[in-house]
Amino acid sequence: MARSRPGKTNITGQMRPEPLKRDDSNLLIPRLGLLEFAVRVFEASGADEENARTVAEHLVEASLRGVDSHGVVRIPVYARGIADGEIDPKAKAEVVKETETTAVVDGHMGFGQVAALLSTRVAAKKAKKSGTAAVGARNLNHVGVLGYYGAMLAREGLVGQAYTSGFPRVAPWGGKDKLFGTNPLCYAFPVSEGDPIIIDVATTAVAGFKLIQAAMAGRTIPEGWAVDPDGSPTTDPNLGLKGSLVPMSGHKGYGLAVSVEILSRILSGNPKRTITKEVAYTQGGFFVEAIHVGAFRDEADYYRDMAELVRTIKASAPSKGFDTVLLPGEPETMSKARRMKDGIPVEPTTWKEFEAVAAKLSVKLP
Repeated sequence: MARSRPGKTNITGQMRPEPLKRDDSNLLIPRLGLLEFAVRVFEASGADEENARTVAEHLVEASLRGVDSHGVVRIPVYARGIADGEIDPKAKAEVVKETETTAVVDGHMGFGQVAALLSTRVAAKKAKKSGTAAVGARNLNHVGVLGYYGAMLAREGLVGQAYTSGFPRVAPWGGKDKLFGTNPLCYAFPVSEGDPIIIDVATTAVAGFKLIQAAMAGRTIPEGWAVDPDGSPTTDPNLGLKGSLVPMSGHKGYGLAVSVEILSRILSGNPKRTITKEVAYTQGGFFVEAIHVGAFRDEADYYRDMAELVRTIKASAPSKGFDTVLLPGEPETMSKARRMKDGIPVEPTTWKEFEAVAAKLSVKLP
C-alpha cells in the first residue's frame, strides 16, 4: 500500500443515533452525525445557525481529510473557549480597511473560521478583478486547517497562499524561550482535473495539537517532535508540552516561522495578547493571498502545463517502501474517500469529552 498521512478509517453520509462500529479502540461515526452534533454544541453555546454551521463544516472536513488534530476533536475545545469568554460565538467578521487589491478583516474575537472564510472570499473577489489580492485578519480565534481556504481559492481558478500564527510553543533557533506558534503555511494550485494540489504544513516538525492528543491518549511521541524544558529530545508528550516543539529543518523552519509571524500578526495588526494565552482555541492572526492565473498567462496553457506536471510526477518511479508517488494533498483526498464510506474515527478520550460537553449543554450525542 502507498504511504499516506497516519490516520484511521472513515465515514458514511447518513445520520445514526449510535457510532457505526469500532476501529481498534476508536469509534467510527458518520459525517452527518458529527456535523449536526457540532452545530448543536455551538448553537447551545450561543452561536447563531450560520456561525455554528460554518465552524462545524470546517471541523468535520478536517477530520474527513485525516487532519484529526484540527478536526472534530476541537468541538469541546471551542465550547470551552466560549465558556471562558474568549470566543464570542455571535461575532460577525467585517472588512475594516481596504484598497482594490488589499483588505483587513476584523473578527471581533469570534470564531476564527468565520473571519478566515470572509477574508478568503474577499481575496478571491479582488484577485478575479485585479489579478492579485492579499487580506489580513485580526482579532480572531483558531482558524482551523489552512488547506481548507487554499482549496477554496484553487477551485475558483486561483493560486492561494495562507499563513497563520499562534500561541508560543516553539523556541527560536538556538534559543530556549518559547516565542512562536507552529505558524503553518499553505500553498494551493488549481488543476484542470481532480483535486487541487495543496501544500499545508506547520513550520514545526509536527502540529502542536498532536502532542496534546498523544498526552490525552497516554501515547509516546516520535523523537524529533519536541524537546523537554532543558532542551533535550523527548518522547514524552507531556514533557514536550512543557518544553518546546522543534522547528522543521532547523534554522530553515525557524526562518519560515518568523516570516509567518510577521505576515499574519504584525502586518495584519494583531495584538500580541491574542497569542499569549496557551489554549488550543486562540490564534495570532491570519493572512491570505490570491493570484488569478489569467493575470500571468493564458489559462488554457496554464492548465495544460499543470496537467503535464501532474502526469510527470505520477509516472515517476516510487522508491523502496512506496507503491506510488503521491501529489501534495493526495493523502488527504484518499482519507476523505475512506472516511466518507466507513466513518470518522473518534478516540475514546475525545468521546468522553463529547459526552461531557453534551451533558453540560443538554445536547444529543452523535
